[in-house]
Amino acid sequence: MPEINKHITLPKNVATGDDLDYAFLREKGLEYIEQLASDLWTDYNSHDPGITILEMLAYALTDLGARLEMPLENILAPEDEDAASIGEQFFKALQILPSQPVTEADYRKLFIGIEGVKNCWLKPYQKTVYVDCKNNRLSYSSDDFKDIDDSFKTEFQLQGLYSVIVDFDDFDPDEFPDEDAVNDGKERIYEEIKTRFHANRNLCEDLVDIMEVKTHPIAVCAGIELNPEADEELVHAHVLRAIDNYFSPSIKFYSLKQMLEKGYTSDQIFEGPVLENGFIDPQELKNAKLRTEVRLSDIMNLIMNIEGVKVIKDITIKDCNNPEDEGESWIICVEEGKKPVCCPDSAYSYYKSVLPVNVNHKKVDAYLDEMEKAAKAEQEQARFNMEPEIPAGRFLNTGETTTIQNDFPDTYGIGPNGLPSHVETARKAQAKQLKGYLLFFDQMLATYFAHLGKVKDILSVDNKLKETYFAQAVKDIKGFSELVSGYPENDDEALSDLLFSGLDNRVERKN
Repeated sequence: MPEINKHITLPKNVATGDDLDYAFLREKGLEYIEQLASDLWTDYNSHDPGITILEMLAYALTDLGARLEMPLENILAPEDEDAASIGEQFFKALQILPSQPVTEADYRKLFIGIEGVKNCWLKPYQKTVYVDCKNNRLSYSSDDFKDIDDSFKTEFQLQGLYSVIVDFDDFDPDEFPDEDAVNDGKERIYEEIKTRFHANRNLCEDLVDIMEVKTHPIAVCAGIELNPEADEELVHAHVLRAIDNYFSPSIKFYSLKQMLEKGYTSDQIFEGPVLENGFIDPQELKNAKLRTEVRLSDIMNLIMNIEGVKVIKDITIKDCNNPEDEGESWIICVEEGKKPVCCPDSAYSYYKSVLPVNVNHKKVDAYLDEMEKAAKAEQEQARFNMEPEIPAGRFLNTGETTTIQNDFPDTYGIGPNGLPSHVETARKAQAKQLKGYLLFFDQMLATYFAHLGKVKDILSVDNKLKETYFAQAVKDIKGFSELVSGYPENDDEALSDLLFSGLDNRVERKN
């Protein structure tokens, strides 16, 4: 069956019900006329001069509305090519949105941004102070007051003291070839943590202790059946990596684009301290806490989600700190302040159908190295383009306008052609009266357009602006000087001062 050609069609209903909808504005105008003047005004047809004026004003408003709907970069674009670009008119996101660390999550971000730190946790440091109220003495030891009656003793916890637990990245053996080099690397990280903490801490806060996270070994033993086409070495590499990340999650850095794709808004992305490495997902940071328990069901789900795994034939977990415990465990509680790690007693067996398959561990190591390099390369990309791209925009002179009077039919005699010379004086007077009446609307529209043209100056961080209300002279009216006197036709600044000098509180409106 031949494919039917699909044609683009215009919708029947194009009404928007806003300032872009001429029919909507005209209808609204008619409603107001009926409410205010229905006793005197009964002819609402297009030939009526009042309806013609309404239609002209509705058309002018659609022009203003269309300019308001222009891309913001075009509204803000400077007229002079040598003037400051849009990016120079405003504070950048990195300048105005971030803050110094305030919360625990902020400090964790600050420390995780240090090279070599995989994860870290900020904990309140518990320090008890004992008080001898009778003799006005303080001590850190309750034994100092053991002879004092209990009614004269009390105690309290010192506030504002913290300790940091650090989980280090694996040190590169080429850069850190021996234990001394690794220890030097850890000391460097400890010093950097201290420096960052003291550069950002609140008054009466201090860092008491920094320690490397201790480990709680857990053995995982599993028999796994693979799909016939599966690469057993690659599957094993994914299993090891998944379990390691479950035991001790790594904190990923994301680019601005990736964070926006995750659904975060700009203020959420730039909240707290900004790191050179990229952005951290706050939900992932919250979830990457020290585990208090390891669940067998979680590990089973991780393994089953790996491509190439068909079924788990057998799996157990065992607490290597309690080798005497022979029972099967579904949950192992992890000691407080420690992270679970895979015990050397862990063992994995792989099968294809009923046949066992051998795993080449050198090939597994190669896969793991490849995955690690790919992850690092992805992390490196996160540090680039950390600010939103600011479009250049195109100057379209959005503040420029002209009188609506020149759009009226010639029969009104108020356009550039005027009236024939032979008409009566009364007819000329009527035309001038109409021009004077319409001048009120012209000036209002010109003022609105003037404000639109000055938006880029009002919103700019440049503080040179002397006023926040603007006006511009109505242009292109034939015989304008016969309609109004004392009107600065060629000085918009003087006109603005004339109209708004008593209204413009610049400091209040700019802030």
